[in-house]
Amino acid sequence: MCKATGIGIALTTVHGFILAAIGFVIAAIAANGSFWGAVASPGLLAFAGLAILPAITNIMWVNTEVQSFIRCMRITHSKTFQKCSEFANRYDALRVAILAALGSASLGILGLSLIAWIPWAAIPGMLLISAGLASALGLLVALDVMIAQLIDCMREEGSLGKKSINLLDGGTKVFTCPMNKSVCSDADLRLAGQISSGSFSTTASFAIVLKAGSNTISSVKAVIADSYGSSSKALKVLKPNLHSIDDPSSWVIRGDWSILSNDLRIEALPYNIWTVDLEATMNDGTTEKATISLMINN
Repeated sequence: MCKATGIGIALTTVHGFILAAIGFVIAAIAANGSFWGAVASPGLLAFAGLAILPAITNIMWVNTEVQSFIRCMRITHSKTFQKCSEFANRYDALRVAILAALGSASLGILGLSLIAWIPWAAIPGMLLISAGLASALGLLVALDVMIAQLIDCMREEGSLGKKSINLLDGGTKVFTCPMNKSVCSDADLRLAGQISSGSFSTTASFAIVLKAGSNTISSVKAVIADSYGSSSKALKVLKPNLHSIDDPSSWVIRGDWSILSNDLRIEALPYNIWTVDLEATMNDGTTEKATISLMINN
C-alpha cells in the first residue's frame, strides 16, 4: 500500500520554518521603527533568512515524499490514479510558486539587511517581504488541501487506507473426498478436519472454499507442492456461482488425486504435508497471497 504519512510530517516542518521567518521579519519591522532599536533589525532579518533556508530544503523533502507517493499510486493503482490525477497535476505548479516566493523573500532579506540598521528606512521593504512569506504560507496551505484531496480521492476509490483482504479470513473451509471414492463429485465432498488456522486434514482429493473477499477478487492462481518438493499447477479454480460446493458465491480451488498423482507423491504420516500457495488478484489490481497446509490421509 502507498503511504502518505511522510508527506504530512514534511509539510508540518515547512509550516514551522515559514512561520518562524514571518515572526522574525515582524520583529525586525518593530525594531526598525524605533530609533534606538533599529540596530537589532539586521540580526533579526538574518534569523529570518536562516529560517527560510531550511524551509526551502524541506520543500525538497516534501517533493521527494509526494513524488514517491504519486509514483506508487501510478504503478499499483493506475486506473484509480487516473480518476484522481487532477489533484496531482496541480502539485508541481504549487511547489514552484512556493519556492519562488521563498527565494524572492531570501533575496529581499539579503538586500534589506544592508540598510536595516537605519531607523524606518527598511520598513516598506520588510512589509513586502512579510507579504511574500505570507503568500508562501498561503500557497503551502493550498498544497496541504490539494494533497488531502488526492488522498481522500484515492481512499474513496478504494485504493488507499483500505484494509487488506486476508484470504484465510471469513471462514475458509476445506472439503475432502471420502477415501473409498475413486471418482469424487461435488455431492461426495465432506467437510475436512481443521488442525489449526490455515491447516487441514484431508485426502488427496479436496476442495478449498475461499469465503473472504469473494466480491473483490477478480482471479485466483493456485500451486500445490508435496513434502518432496515437487509442485503442480493442476488445481482447478472455480469462480463464484460456477460450482455447487458449500457457498456458491465463494471461490473454490479443487484438487483431484487422479490428476495430481501425475506430479505429486504421498509420504507416510506425519510427514505427508502438502502446501497450497494462493495468489488472488483484486478488482483494483492489487494482489493478496496465502498458504494453506494439507495433511494428506491417504
